[in-house]
Amino acid sequence: MTMEHRFSPRLPFPLHVALWARGAVVAQGVCRDVSRDGMYVYVDPACLHRNALVEVEFMTPDGQGHLCLPAMVAHCGNDGIGLVFDELAEPQALRMLRAYLQSLPS
Repeated sequence: MTMEHRFSPRLPFPLHVALWARGAVVAQGVCRDVSRDGMYVYVDPACLHRNALVEVEFMTPDGQGHLCLPAMVAHCGNDGIGLVFDELAEPQALRMLRAYLQSLPS
C-alpha cells in the first residue's frame, strides 16, 4: 500500500472541469477537491493513464474567472484521477487559483 503525501490541505471544490490533451478535450468531469498543488477529478479513469500531461479547464466558483492549468495525472482511482499542477508552466493561473483558495474560510 502506498501513502500519498500532501503539501497543502484539500478543499471541496465541486466544479465541472474539462481535461485537454494535444488540443482536444479528452474527458469532462467534476472536481472533488483541490489544493495549492493539485486536484481530484471524478472522470472515467480509463480515459487517461498515470503521468499523462493534461490541461485542466474550469471556471472559478464565483464565475468571475476562467482558469486553464497544466497538470500531470499522479494516480488513477476507481472513480477518477488525481492531478498534480505544473508549477512552472502557467504561474499566473496558478497564482490566481491559490489566491482564490486563500480567500476561502477555513
